[in-house]
Amino acid sequence: MTYGIEQPFTQLYQEAFVSRALDPELKLPKWQRLAFLALGRHARNGHAVFDPGELAGYLGTYAPETGEVIPASVKSVDNAIRDAIKNDMLDPSSVAGCLVPPIDMVRANSGAGHYKADGKPCPVHDVVSKAAKRVRKASVVAARRKQADAA
Repeated sequence: MTYGIEQPFTQLYQEAFVSRALDPELKLPKWQRLAFLALGRHARNGHAVFDPGELAGYLGTYAPETGEVIPASVKSVDNAIRDAIKNDMLDPSSVAGCLVPPIDMVRANSGAGHYKADGKPCPVHDVVSKAAKRVRKASVVAARRKQADAA
């Protein structure tokens, strides 16, 4: 993957992605809201970590009569993650505890690359099984192949 003249990029404000993801008036699909949250909350290591149940609250429905947010179900959150992955807006290693934007969309601001940034390690993905690490590596290879085919 190259950065520079061959592949120009621009800087974006992460908070703008978060505010759009959480704006109920936009009526975005749940998978797109998750993709915006991943882009808006990822750290220097390329990972957006969430507390247990946090995504369920973000994807929940607002009950105007009580003023409460009814959290989305675990299945609804899982389906939204699956749909975002299917739409190539999240890396296949994404889970409810940590959303990862696709490697071809994010460059860590340290200039060190997506997974190699000098930020702190991801508390979710750094303890995953070898099988999950193979899936993540395969997604990186697939993204690079996709980019090479497009060129």
